[in-house]
Amino acid sequence: MSGLRRTHLYPFHKEYGRLVEYAGFEMPLWFEGIVMEHMAVREAVGVFDVTHMGRSLVTGPEAAEFLDHVTTRAPSELNVLQGHYTVMCNQRGGIKDDLTVYRLSPHQYLVVYNASNRAKDYGWLAEQAKGFNVKVEDVSDEVPMLAVQGPKAQEVLQKLTSFDLGLVKRYHVSWIEIAGLKALIARSGYTGEDGFELMLWGIPLSSPEPAISFWRKLLEAGRDEGM
Repeated sequence: MSGLRRTHLYPFHKEYGRLVEYAGFEMPLWFEGIVMEHMAVREAVGVFDVTHMGRSLVTGPEAAEFLDHVTTRAPSELNVLQGHYTVMCNQRGGIKDDLTVYRLSPHQYLVVYNASNRAKDYGWLAEQAKGFNVKVEDVSDEVPMLAVQGPKAQEVLQKLTSFDLGLVKRYHVSWIEIAGLKALIARSGYTGEDGFELMLWGIPLSSPEPAISFWRKLLEAGRDEGM
């Protein structure tokens, strides 16, 4: 599919997945079948490549004030390592996109937004930031993102890390080492089941091998649980 973007995991997807166009990316619609994969998430565990979603760091003395200005909730009230689901508005109060905001430190936040609006959302944040003492940095291509969802998500991920994942509360994040990689893990997701979103830090799109290796280790860890 010419002209489409690809994630770090494209070599695996090309070999095993049913690829389609989604939000300008070449992504797998399914691997073994939609129904069985849906039921795996409901009853056991499944994994999604959600790297096509956008991720921006907002850093600076006025990071909290800036995000209070562009979203409908108050990121300034979040504790460090806490997040929330919110929407970002235009000048008229209309909704531009729904997104998740996590506070990583007193003056740094991670903003996660939808793949279909990735370029537009980053552009909007960067433009609005001009009136604030902040820096907006798009880290989407340096931070592959996976969603591990389902009743057995914690059980599977726990095999790959010594960090007690039971300590990660809903809509909170923690920095962990998992399978030898630095990651930011959030207890969140869009499936309606318990689960985690995992951001593998510092893996550029041009050198995706660590992400592909981790994906394979994760599938192996979840084999007995029906991933």
